[in-house]
Amino acid sequence: EIVRTPEEVHFYMPDRRVVLVEPRSDDGSLIKALPVPGPQLEALYELGLRKGHKLLGREVRVVDIRPRDAYRYGYRLWLAEDTAMPLRSVVTDPDGRPVELIHFTRLDMVERIDPRELEPAVDATGFQWVRQGRRAEPRVSVSGWRPQKMPPGFRLVASRLQVVPGVPMPVQHLIFSDGFASVSVFIEPGPAKGPAPPESTSVGSSNAYSTQVRGHVVTAIGEVPAATVREIASSIAPVEEAPAPSDA
Repeated sequence: EIVRTPEEVHFYMPDRRVVLVEPRSDDGSLIKALPVPGPQLEALYELGLRKGHKLLGREVRVVDIRPRDAYRYGYRLWLAEDTAMPLRSVVTDPDGRPVELIHFTRLDMVERIDPRELEPAVDATGFQWVRQGRRAEPRVSVSGWRPQKMPPGFRLVASRLQVVPGVPMPVQHLIFSDGFASVSVFIEPGPAKGPAPPESTSVGSSNAYSTQVRGHVVTAIGEVPAATVREIASSIAPVEEAPAPSDA
């Protein structure tokens, strides 16, 4: 069970009788994570809005977000007119076919949430509490990895080193976004047994693609078409070997 407080995140693991405590790294607001309309986003997506619909007995507004190319998915959202709560969402491929559907079959909205409802359901009596402080990001010994060529609209928005259980060295984590969709790229040392063939996986609307570059495994994951993660992963190279990106 995961419980967020204003300052910390608590991970309750009853099977291990352990609670991990980490400082919160986000600003606590989902609204701030939503895309901001503007010329850059409008060049990649077409937005449509329809009124006069009902869902679960509520007035809803249907928002259509249609991609202008095959590198990203489209979205159709049914938003409650009074609260903007998404009651139904459909992810569509570039041809408009549904890829993933999420919807409420019943929704009860309460006026007030009792603070007791936010208490953890796990009895942590006798558990070990492991508290992790804020640690400085380890310095990168080389300039890192960057793409040689990106699908239109995607740009690097974050780069950091991340410790992954089972991996002896920190993994470089790159995040690319077009302002709406995002793709995470992880670069880690390759296996000692030698290169493995590229591998593609798909779960719902999420796709992943792994390949090997210069003795490292590069994996791209995101809620984008398979061709997008494949192109991004195949484009990643060490900075000292990657040419400057073209204007295109």
